[in-house]
Amino acid sequence: MCSLLASAAALLAELNQPANITLLTKHLLFGPGLWRDSDSPAERLRTAIEVIRTFSSAAKTRALGAASARSLPLDGWQSAVLQGVHEESQAWRHILLFTGLLLAPQLSPAAADRAGILNERGPIFSNFRAVEHAFVTAVGKVLAEREGEGTTSPTRCSRHDDGQQVEEAVVAVSLSFVFDLLSPSAKTRLDFQVCGY
Repeated sequence: MCSLLASAAALLAELNQPANITLLTKHLLFGPGLWRDSDSPAERLRTAIEVIRTFSSAAKTRALGAASARSLPLDGWQSAVLQGVHEESQAWRHILLFTGLLLAPQLSPAAADRAGILNERGPIFSNFRAVEHAFVTAVGKVLAEREGEGTTSPTRCSRHDDGQQVEEAVVAVSLSFVFDLLSPSAKTRLDFQVCGY
């Protein structure tokens, strides 16, 4: 699985056709080859973390090569990746993509300086705040769904099924990865009263 996702990260970083970038993103988020119903919650969480790493690695690789001649600008590449998100699909899967992209600006200062991609504003993507907003919205949606299912009081947060375990673990892990990167306004939008988050 890890070698497959490593190959996917390398390919995703190299693609220049928006339709191909979007298609590969969809496969990473929803492809049955990665997301098997027979997998245990622990296996699905491991896959989720690897998918986050895949998006982050692809974005960093793309950013480091941004100074070279490419037919698709960095922000255009990111926009094509974001097209892989379906409004009607599970919000927790969107969180994987948003988390990976939010982690992408965390390049070492030396590498960033060599690539000439970080300026005084920091993020490598001009629409970093839009991705941040989408991340917070997706987290809120997942937590609101848990609340709507009656799983939000301390006595009812017993994780009724494996799917809920994975969704809630993805929220917790993703928040631990990117919380310090979020703006103060984004942090205030997060509802940490739901199931102890």
